[in-house]
Amino acid sequence: MFGDGVLSIANPTDEERRQAETRASESSRRSWLLGRIGVRLAIANYTHRDPVAIRIDVAPNGKPFLADDCGLFFNISHSGQTVAAAIAALPVGFDVEVTGRVRDVRGIANRFFHPDEARAISESSAGRESLFLRMWTAKESMLKLSGDGLAGGLEKARIRSDETGTLDGRQVFLRNFPLANGIGTVASHSPIKITRNQSI
Repeated sequence: MFGDGVLSIANPTDEERRQAETRASESSRRSWLLGRIGVRLAIANYTHRDPVAIRIDVAPNGKPFLADDCGLFFNISHSGQTVAAAIAALPVGFDVEVTGRVRDVRGIANRFFHPDEARAISESSAGRESLFLRMWTAKESMLKLSGDGLAGGLEKARIRSDETGTLDGRQVFLRNFPLANGIGTVASHSPIKITRNQSI
């Protein structure tokens, strides 16, 4: 996870400043910059490169990627004031969600989830929000792995267990972990091993 200290460790590039200015609010500009600078600092930590030399580009589908091939992949997620990223040796999807932001979990599940998934949420007597957030972050992380994001359709991402799912019939491995104020989920086409969980 990235905190405000990231902005005091490294400055945004001119291009990052320009792109941040296209965001609608000060909080979204701050969140966007935290994600970009945080990823550059983390990649620099792994590769022992100057963070200023690390360039992030955006694919036509909107998914950011490292412009220079250094053998690493990443995915950024924002929720409220929380900004975090997953960095891996293989393509990865990642989503975080903080608690207390979704009011009608049943309604959203009934509209966007598979009927079996929506039924599980509806029948949950305790921890309904927690179950919903585990499912939501799993689905969104799978769609971000594909590069489609939510536009790809939540119904295409199916959850089989806390550790596996399918996206358009292809198996995806999942790993969720608790945050102080929510949950995060990583998705990959290969089994997931988290080697480091740190804040910057």
